[in-house]
Amino acid sequence: GARLCTELEWERACKGPNGDLFSAGAAWDPTCAKTPEQCVSGFGVRSMGAALEEWTASVVVDGGPKRVAVRGASASAAAASRTSSRVILSPSLPNGR
Repeated sequence: GARLCTELEWERACKGPNGDLFSAGAAWDPTCAKTPEQCVSGFGVRSMGAALEEWTASVVVDGGPKRVAVRGASASAAAASRTSSRVILSPSLPNGR
């Protein structure tokens, strides 16, 4: 019965009730990249946007082949860890790229 979040659900859970720029608050916390389980959003959701790219259920329609929205970032990409960061990937290619 589990499902992927839509990208809007993912972003809301990551931003928390205050609309934070990063999952752990208003500023990037470098410890989130090292220990993402310690990184908690204002809604109590752990490990979002800090160490992994995460597929969402949101399909991007642009007239080309099917592509989906991916949220979050790798541990080495702090700037991409902003709650609003978004990558569009193809689910039919290895690693989406």
